[in-house]
Amino acid sequence: MAKVTILKEVAALQKDRPADERTVRRGDGFSADIDELHFEEGFNPRDLNTPARREYILAMLEAYKGGLVKFPPIAVSVGEKGKLIVRDGHCRTTMYRLAREQGVVVPPVQLEEVRGNSQDFLLLALNRSRSNPLTPLEIALGAKRLRNSGMTEAQIAKSIPSTSDKGEMSITRVKQLLVLADAEPDVHDLVSQEKVTADVAIPVVKEHGAEAGRYLREKLAGRTKVTNATLHGRSLPKKAVAGLLDSVSTFADRLGQRARVELASFEKLEPQQLEGKTVNVDAAALLGLLKAQDEIDELKKRRASQQANDAQAAKQTAMNV
Repeated sequence: MAKVTILKEVAALQKDRPADERTVRRGDGFSADIDELHFEEGFNPRDLNTPARREYILAMLEAYKGGLVKFPPIAVSVGEKGKLIVRDGHCRTTMYRLAREQGVVVPPVQLEEVRGNSQDFLLLALNRSRSNPLTPLEIALGAKRLRNSGMTEAQIAKSIPSTSDKGEMSITRVKQLLVLADAEPDVHDLVSQEKVTADVAIPVVKEHGAEAGRYLREKLAGRTKVTNATLHGRSLPKKAVAGLLDSVSTFADRLGQRARVELASFEKLEPQQLEGKTVNVDAAALLGLLKAQDEIDELKKRRASQQANDAQAAKQTAMNV
């Protein structure tokens, strides 16, 4: 965004006022009292009320009170009658306000002026997040706002921060995030409260639509968090999976050439045409395969029994609360 001089003009208009009546001061850059900084309702892509964000703000507060950190300027745009609207720095502004409430003397804070339209301001807020990363839900809701402003999914992918360490945001990931953004508010609440992660919630929203929140709350009963294991059960032990794969590999290796030729001749047949067809296979290999499958089935039964017991215990805990 280009540098502009509106703050300079505001400061010039106020130069004849008493010092304590100036909303914008000019010295080493521009500054203003925190009471002159305003939040635009619905603009900030960061949720200031999540547990992690509150912890972040309080950590900044302690650092500020201890004089340990010099924070960067607050990015503002200038509205009607010189009103200063925060475009980046909502957490810092909140921290300054908390400091003043606790009796700390907060001098005028440094400002950085930005200029543009609502889309420009949103992109600025979305991308200035290195020390205070946005959550996947916050990025998802930001992506939705960009989509609603006319941007394509490809344009959004190039314009917003990635939700992983793999570099640039992909169009596929943007589509996933938009699924989350379009979910019902109860799903957003569960994600914001860290009861379920965005990546666990997204496939549930795809499958259950408007009922996703109800489904997740049912799975949450008696638990602190819904995970993939909660929804699908724990993964089978690597040893059991490896045993099955070895048996499959052994079975394939012991298929004779004649059996392979016969199977190849069957590939283009319809299912009903395959009924009654047979091939000769190695008995030992087949028994090994069946034994490995039996072990997997037994593990699944034990897991299902354990999950049923856990669900019953969770319901009992919920009833006792």
